[in-house]
Amino acid sequence: PPIVFTYTPVIYQVIIAIAAIYLIICLALALKHRRENSLIFFVTYLFFIFIVINDILYYNKLILTGFLLPYGVFVLAFAKSIVLSKNLSLTFIKTEKLSVELDNYNKLLEMKVDDRTEQIKIQNTELEKQSERLKASNEQLKELNTFKESLTGMIIHDLKNPLNIVLNFAKDERVLHAGNQMLHLVHNLLDVQRYENSVMKLNCRLVSLHELVNNALNQSNFLVKEKNIELELKLTKDYPLMVDEEIMNRVFVNLLTNALKFTPNMGKVSIYIKENTDALSICFADSGPGIPKDQQMIFEKFGQLIVKRAGRSGSTGLGLTFCKMAIEAHGGSIDYTSELGKGATFCCKLPKPESAQIQQKFPTEAAHVPQAVKVIDTRIFDFSPAEIEELQQIIEELAALQLYEVGNIKILLKKLEQTQSEQIKAWLAEVQGTLWMNDNDRFQQLLNMARK
Repeated sequence: PPIVFTYTPVIYQVIIAIAAIYLIICLALALKHRRENSLIFFVTYLFFIFIVINDILYYNKLILTGFLLPYGVFVLAFAKSIVLSKNLSLTFIKTEKLSVELDNYNKLLEMKVDDRTEQIKIQNTELEKQSERLKASNEQLKELNTFKESLTGMIIHDLKNPLNIVLNFAKDERVLHAGNQMLHLVHNLLDVQRYENSVMKLNCRLVSLHELVNNALNQSNFLVKEKNIELELKLTKDYPLMVDEEIMNRVFVNLLTNALKFTPNMGKVSIYIKENTDALSICFADSGPGIPKDQQMIFEKFGQLIVKRAGRSGSTGLGLTFCKMAIEAHGGSIDYTSELGKGATFCCKLPKPESAQIQQKFPTEAAHVPQAVKVIDTRIFDFSPAEIEELQQIIEELAALQLYEVGNIKILLKKLEQTQSEQIKAWLAEVQGTLWMNDNDRFQQLLNMARK
């Protein structure tokens, strides 16, 4: 009703006035902070608000200017169109600039790609040249390796004949031992080279375990005597093995010889059996320095184990390589356990023969293998005063030398070669034996026996 709505515009006019004040404050703050297009909006809205105030005053018949709101709306819309066109123009300019930059970047990128492509082509060419050189080098290495293997084979075959002559005619036990060692090395070289890329051919038959152990003991007896080693054999009964006797004999000799070499003088070596349902493990335990945990190459070709062994380096590693080849060719396996300072134990595991009737042909008691062998040289020389007087010409000079000075020691020992005393001759032989075994304790003991 008119009595109501005629009074409500006043309320709306107050609200519009408050909103206009708030809007002017916000635009003034934007202008102060230099917001984009804030000046245009501030001036335009200020003009628009004046027109609104004019229309309110005109509506309330306080002034007679006229109704101007359409002009204010036009100015407001025009200002906004100016801002919009300005933004569109700036956006277009920015787009143009970015397009130019992108084009420049693409051109630079293409140049870099071309440059990198050229570098890759050069590198590929160099790699192809290197590949050709490597192929040529590889071919040369193959030829050299083939020549080396054939030359090694010829040398080894030619070594066997003179070694057999040495072994047949030598009377000195040390010469025989050294000759046997060299012959084993020759056989190991031949077999490792022969079977490295092929299957080992076996001539298997039933063989007594005790025979194999006894053969190994006979061939290693020199080391047992020279180093005064206690040899413990725990073989309470005999066992049949379906093996190639010649090859397995060499395996046992290699393992026993290694155990004796790494065991110090007066040490202990044990041979014992671990029996399973379908397999038999023959173990060789020494009391040497042991094998480091990080040593993974002892079964590989020329994988030397460098440990202190009576002042000398380790073996070539061919023996253990051959042992591994031979045991695996028989369907078995070889492994070791060790603790530093407490020795090492090598066990070769071989399958048992299947036929129970064949096993009955072998005795159950170990009749031919002793349970313990201990060889200790405790000879004490009791020299007469005349013999002591004769020895004094070299004793002090010998005491001043280290055991590794073998050449100087031998020169001094030659001074007594013409002696008539059997005691002194035996003493000289003992001293030479300590040089051979590098036994410094026995060397000093012999020197003390010869002092006044």
